[in-house]
Amino acid sequence: MEVLSTKEKIIQAAFSFYKDYHFERISLSQIAAKVGISKAAIFKHFKNKDDLLACMEEKVFAGIMCMLEQVQKKIDSGDDKDLLFYITVYLCQHIEYINFFNSVNATFTFDEFILKFREQGIAMFNSLFSDTGSPTNVDSYRIMLYIAVMLLEFIHRFSLSATASEKAGIESYARKAGDIISRGLCLNEERLTEERIGQLDTICIESVENVPPVDETFKALAKIVEKSGYEGVTMEALAGELGMAKSSFYSTYKSKEEMIFSLLRKEHAKILDFFLCVLEKAESFSEKIYVMYSSCMNYFYRHSEILEACKYLRFSSFMNKQHMEDFSCKDVIGRIWSIIFLQGDCPSEFPDFMKEIVFESFFLEPVYILLHFLKHGFSEKDIRESPAKIYEMLCFGTN
Repeated sequence: MEVLSTKEKIIQAAFSFYKDYHFERISLSQIAAKVGISKAAIFKHFKNKDDLLACMEEKVFAGIMCMLEQVQKKIDSGDDKDLLFYITVYLCQHIEYINFFNSVNATFTFDEFILKFREQGIAMFNSLFSDTGSPTNVDSYRIMLYIAVMLLEFIHRFSLSATASEKAGIESYARKAGDIISRGLCLNEERLTEERIGQLDTICIESVENVPPVDETFKALAKIVEKSGYEGVTMEALAGELGMAKSSFYSTYKSKEEMIFSLLRKEHAKILDFFLCVLEKAESFSEKIYVMYSSCMNYFYRHSEILEACKYLRFSSFMNKQHMEDFSCKDVIGRIWSIIFLQGDCPSEFPDFMKEIVFESFFLEPVYILLHFLKHGFSEKDIRESPAKIYEMLCFGTN
């Protein structure tokens, strides 16, 4: 049995807090207690918490890099299993890596991972980016983003609600995920025509014009989160961003958590009401799926100043279990779920376990694609076409 060094024990203890999707912020005292050492002993191995986090990030990259090198060899030797299979298995077994990055990295992009792996000689990513790090093809880049987000959704579902048989048969689950991503849902649904997609887009674009503007305090919060992550949000920072006295916030909120929770809840409720309004115009199951992607894309394209913050806060340690239960606006989400999946036009062959994954993707696919497209300065046309591309990939696959 391998004997771990104290430094490695500290790193493993820190990662153990990220095995649960809903987790609190982690202190060095908590990590020390888990290892069975004093907090002061941690500083014999790490300069400070940032140094520990940097070592954890390095361990994530090293672990995935090792896995990809093995996959590259298997692909080169004619292995019939594909990249998606191996990545799904690995990350289902290391969910703490995903939760760690979502928690500590305010401006995480998929590009960071892929470019770093390409620099290390992983050839499977060579065609995606030019030598300068720009995507070589918009459609290929969009497909990569779609696959990455859907893969994260499958892994997220596995960590939260996979059955005992699924957890025991992780390879079978990984094959199922890869098949659905590659081939789509294979529903007996008629493809939406370009004309109808155009009509639905017009409905979404016109409807978003009627949504009340984003609260100025939430905009200020978004700026701070984008620059510094959740840790950078303080009453002082928010007051400074708005040019106000911090005492004005303490008279309204007891803590920054209460303030963020309140602001997020109001913004979330507004978005959900917008979704409900647009869903009323959909005339079939396919149209409901499509307008969810289109309405989310159009909402955040119009309000791109809060895009990064909404993505980050959605996955940060702030969103612990108690907050998620309160924050979820269950009544409105239940109505949306019912309209999409329970009103009789949902195809009987739609897999039950996919409903939760697809529901989450209504938010995540548009948000991540929009974030990456704006980062690279892609055209409005490329952005406006994305809901139709997401819909096509979900229903009919990426191959």
